Amino acid sequence: MVYDGRKQRFKYRCVSVIDELPHLKDKLRYENNISKLNHDLLEVYKKIALKNEECNLREDIFKRFKKAIEMEFEKLRIKVNVGKYGSFMTGLMVGQSDIDITILFPEVTEEEEKEGKYLPYSYSDVNEVLKNCFKMLLKHDLCVGEIVHIKKTKIPILKCIEKEYDIKIDISVGMTEGVSSGEFVCRKLQEYKDLKYLCILVKYFLKRRNLSMCYTGGLSAYAQFLLVLNFIQLHPLSDAANIKDNIGTYLMDFFLFYGEFNYSCALVDVKNIRYKVNTSRELFIDDPVVDGLKNVAAKCSQFDKIQNIFMTSYKIMAKALSMSIHNKDICHLWFKFNTKELYDREQNIKKYIENKQDETKVKKKKTKEVKKERLVRKL
Repeated sequence: MVYDGRKQRFKYRCVSVIDELPHLKDKLRYENNISKLNHDLLEVYKKIALKNEECNLREDIFKRFKKAIEMEFEKLRIKVNVGKYGSFMTGLMVGQSDIDITILFPEVTEEEEKEGKYLPYSYSDVNEVLKNCFKMLLKHDLCVGEIVHIKKTKIPILKCIEKEYDIKIDISVGMTEGVSSGEFVCRKLQEYKDLKYLCILVKYFLKRRNLSMCYTGGLSAYAQFLLVLNFIQLHPLSDAANIKDNIGTYLMDFFLFYGEFNYSCALVDVKNIRYKVNTSRELFIDDPVVDGLKNVAAKCSQFDKIQNIFMTSYKIMAKALSMSIHNKDICHLWFKFNTKELYDREQNIKKYIENKQDETKVKKKKTKEVKKERLVRKL
């Protein structure tokens, strides 16, 4: 990556996995080609999954936004709860994942109403709530650049960028289903050991091909998770083999399975762990957290393209695994990194560590001052 000081911008490119994982060049010995694929995929996972510092800084950002919004609504005597959902809630974050925040309005108890702490409030206009939230963000100076209020959509949102780390924030209202979906994902991640490895790799695979955004016809993160979950539920090795230690086999099988999957005949049902007859003739992934049928992939108009990429990826890797690849990089056939994204993430980690060190110094200084004051008082 090259920094051009005159134009104040980064010039960057996509690079092979081998360029960013130099230890893959080492002359390691593998029992067979699939063992090498397992090892290399786990190294890719380490690179794309967020580090602890990145998760912690997002948590700190969320707490700042939560505190500011709840405090301002409380001044209006309106009871709100700012919650998280999406990948930020489940931990299935890759690269520069956004922070998804939702404003919920819990019921005011009779006791709270009598005390006059909160007023009974039921919002009728989501955009009015977001308009108030817009003003609150400006007041507390939490964002950099423009705060965009997207009104004329099924789910209106505020899109903004956090000031210190340039992390993107999406704020919505009343996303109770999103919270329920996140809770379901968290339960399944606990139930199925190491499921996160396959989820993260598939998510990054689709993200780098611009096929993970439902508003552009891609497959949403929740829909991806349900596909992966259903695949693991039905896989013959899922009870006997560890996902992490056999990640190469699982990912190859995943690409083959969904590359050939006839979605026009069957819908995906993780609740009953089986396939039902699909009468819609389009990709149908049933939402397990709602009663009745609800298609979480209704906006995925590019699944034919996704299937083609899955099948092609399987064939390419199957060919590579049939050859002598002992000291060759093979993961570049599936994954490429964005160097600017990697650079920005490293910078954020450094900044976060420095900020925490500064906070620790300030706390120690205050503690010393307090102790000194106490000694003076005693004297």
